[in-house]
Amino acid sequence: MLEHNFTNVLMQDEEIKFVQGVDRRAYTIKKTISNIIMVLIADIFVAQFVTVFGNMFTDGALGFMVWPIAFVIVLLLGIPVAFLFASLSANNTFFCITDKRIILKYGVFNFKFIDYSIRNIGTTSVQGSVFDTQGEHASANLVIVTKNFHNDTNSKEAHTAVKVISLVDAYYAYKLLNEMTQGHDEVYRIKMEQ
Repeated sequence: MLEHNFTNVLMQDEEIKFVQGVDRRAYTIKKTISNIIMVLIADIFVAQFVTVFGNMFTDGALGFMVWPIAFVIVLLLGIPVAFLFASLSANNTFFCITDKRIILKYGVFNFKFIDYSIRNIGTTSVQGSVFDTQGEHASANLVIVTKNFHNDTNSKEAHTAVKVISLVDAYYAYKLLNEMTQGHDEVYRIKMEQ
C-alpha cells in the first residue's frame, strides 16, 4: 500500500522488506514543539530588530514598548505556521527497508530521499515517548547510526545518525534491522584494525 512512495528510487532486483509512515498525531506534536522552540528563538531577534528600526524612524518615541508587542505578534503568527509545517511533514514522511538499503522519504513542499546501504548500518535503537501510540503497531523514534569506513580529518571514523520520528511499527523495524545487520559490527571492527 505504501510501496508506491519508493517505486521511483528502487534499484533492479531490490525487494521491499518493510515500509511504513509515521504516527501523524505523535509526529505532529513532537515536531510542533521543536518548531515552536525555533520560533521563540527567532522571535527574540525579530522583536529586537523591529524595536531598533522602529525607534530609529521615530527618534526613540516608541521606546521599549514595541518589543513585547512585536514579540507577541510574531509568536501568534509563528505557532500556526509551526503546526502547519509539522502536519505537512507528517503526511510526507515514510521509511522503507529493502534487502539492500534503508530509505527515508521526507519533506514539506518537495520530497527528499536519503538512503544508506544495509552493510553500513552500525547500531539501531528505539526511543518511545508519552506522545507515541502503544499496542500492536506501536510508534517510537527509530535511530539508526550508520558507519563510514573512511576517516574524517581528525582520523576518527565518521558516523551519521538517521532518526525517524514516531515511526509506526518501529519495534518491528528495529528487530528486522538487527536481524539483517547481525555480524556487521565484527566486520567493521576487523576493517578498522587493518
